[in-house]
Amino acid sequence: MLGQYDLSERYYREANRRMRQRKDTFGIAYSYCGLGNVERMAGRFRKALPFYKRAEKLYGTIGDRVSYAYTLWSLGTTHKLLGKYSQAHRAFFQADKLFKSTGDTRGRIYALLGHTEIAFIQENQTQGLKWWKEAKKVSDQSHYLWEKLHVDSFKGGTTHNLKKKYQKAGSQFHPVSLPINWP
Repeated sequence: MLGQYDLSERYYREANRRMRQRKDTFGIAYSYCGLGNVERMAGRFRKALPFYKRAEKLYGTIGDRVSYAYTLWSLGTTHKLLGKYSQAHRAFFQADKLFKSTGDTRGRIYALLGHTEIAFIQENQTQGLKWWKEAKKVSDQSHYLWEKLHVDSFKGGTTHNLKKKYQKAGSQFHPVSLPINWP
């Protein structure tokens, strides 16, 4: 979160090494997700994907639905930032299903905002507004102030306003700022 990605990567790699020595599947998965987060937060989105895939597989193996859901959210966010919207939606749907099953309203808000953002980027304001209303409903029933702020930041959201945060480059949007790149 401080932008010290090299330092964070070093710690996660060391944690991964130690967890492998211990054969601690949860620790290995967590460190892979952390390495994916380092790459995603640093804007190296393609490099993040293999780490998330490894974490996803391990969390699925041990049945950790809470961490698995956040890994899916991270995967969806990475796909969104790469302009792979159908893959992003799929990951957000899977994450939201797990967030519902674990009662994680914070995670649900982020998954719903992921859908919202994609709809506005794709200039589908009707669908974007539908997703936003669902996120608003969930956030209004929660006590998460930061997440409510994220939801409310979309209140006047239009395709034009959202595209200001993205630059068109070929067939993909690249973030100028990352409005929802971390929970």
